[in-house]
Amino acid sequence: LDEIGRGTEPTRRAFTDGMQVVIDDIAPTAIPEPTYPWDVSLAVGTAMESVMKGAASPDKAIATAEAAIQKVIDRDKLPEKAPKN
Repeated sequence: LDEIGRGTEPTRRAFTDGMQVVIDDIAPTAIPEPTYPWDVSLAVGTAMESVMKGAASPDKAIATAEAAIQKVIDRDKLPEKAPKN
């Protein structure tokens, strides 16, 4: 972090100070978001967009997303990959 070679001194200082906060205060206790296959994110986003645009009712959009997500679950055998307690 000390070797940031771009920008003015205040810019470098703000960047390094900000990164130091992330490294020291945020990262040690951060809880990562779950990751999903892209197809799942796309199905959720498409459902939300279709409702916002009035192209589908919420129930229809949820049903469509659920079907698309179930295909991904089956295709990628996701239940077999779930963490075990």
